[in-house]
Amino acid sequence: MTAYAADREGDEVEITPSNDVDWFVLDSELIIFQERRQRLVTLDALSSFVWQQLWGEQGKDSYPRTTIAAAAAGLASSFGYSTSDAILFVKKCIEQWSNADLIGRGSPEEVISSPGSSACNAKTVASVCSQFRPYWVSGINVYIEREHSLLAALEPVLGHLPSTLIHKTFAEVSVKQKGGKLLATDWSGHTTVLRYPEEVVAWVKLAILEAILAARPSLIAIHAAALSHGDDGVLLVGSSGSGKSTLAAYLNAHGYALIGEDVVLLNPNLGTISGLPFSFCIKEGSWTTLQRCYPCIDSMPACTRPDGKRVKYLQPCRTRRSLPSFLLKSIVFPQYDTRGTTQLEPITRVEALLAILSEALNDQHRLTRSGFRMLCQALSSGSVWRLHYCDLDAALRCLESLQTSLPESRFKPDRSSTSSPEIRYH
Repeated sequence: MTAYAADREGDEVEITPSNDVDWFVLDSELIIFQERRQRLVTLDALSSFVWQQLWGEQGKDSYPRTTIAAAAAGLASSFGYSTSDAILFVKKCIEQWSNADLIGRGSPEEVISSPGSSACNAKTVASVCSQFRPYWVSGINVYIEREHSLLAALEPVLGHLPSTLIHKTFAEVSVKQKGGKLLATDWSGHTTVLRYPEEVVAWVKLAILEAILAARPSLIAIHAAALSHGDDGVLLVGSSGSGKSTLAAYLNAHGYALIGEDVVLLNPNLGTISGLPFSFCIKEGSWTTLQRCYPCIDSMPACTRPDGKRVKYLQPCRTRRSLPSFLLKSIVFPQYDTRGTTQLEPITRVEALLAILSEALNDQHRLTRSGFRMLCQALSSGSVWRLHYCDLDAALRCLESLQTSLPESRFKPDRSSTSSPEIRYH
């Protein structure tokens, strides 16, 4: 990823992208990630062409060795510029990128430090399983005291998960009663006093996620549901109220295996997608909608969450531990609308990336370059859609109709798109 430019004395100096920078081409748009500033940058079409002439399409893994003169020659031959105009444009790009700290001149490798996570405290809080009901969730042991109101709140959410006795464990969390109080202890040993059993569910879910991210800080958590059908994975991305959980529960009842119900974990080191396979949290407005595929929903007890919403928890019919990210075929942003129609609407991969990152989370609340690259690779290999739906049967047919592959996007900038370099920050 080396370019050479002449300095004021005429000697060639090395110009490279800054050490905290990585980039990827999604569809036909180059997107650059600055890890230090936690910022995404897009360039105009001609500037993107110049960048790729200098340093290639796929980031720092492999790159060509070229010169600014060669890049200008490519620009001139591809878009009809004179050599002098092309060189001037490339120099303007170099100056602008340097001012934005996207590139530097031959600087030594700099290590970007981030706050380290504390070592997991795996103190055993349950000496015998007769006192505590154990659950195992993605490497975290959860111990809930065998008290009726506590188990009544947690069993619908975690009851389908395995016990702690046969799986590798990174940390523990626990909830017990003492002196009429509910004492919830997280992975670090910090204890929180909870008032009602209904608060325990929200606390346990968050405590499990925090323990996982503290134990494995390279993971990225995103607000989504992940499922697989055969070897094909689908990611449903959306905030609360989008209809994501209702659609995921319906898909699960129709042969899709659940990987993560509301939190999906991306592992850049292994290239895998996993998640927290809690029971589906279904709000009151969707109970009737799901009755046909979950006949028992009428007789299930309703719970009132701390936010006042009434929900029922549907345990998944089938689950899957993880999925290689290259098997992710569809990334869908669902939006439930009772008054609309059911249809798929294509969206750009850059738009999808920005939407996913708006709620992405890791232990240091920072995206790494490896995490950025994994997200981009997942987006580039799958189809990306917004799904407006009012009928679950129609939504299922839409998802099943998605093509498993898309034609390769070609980078075809138009000379008339800009006369000077432009940078857009996100």
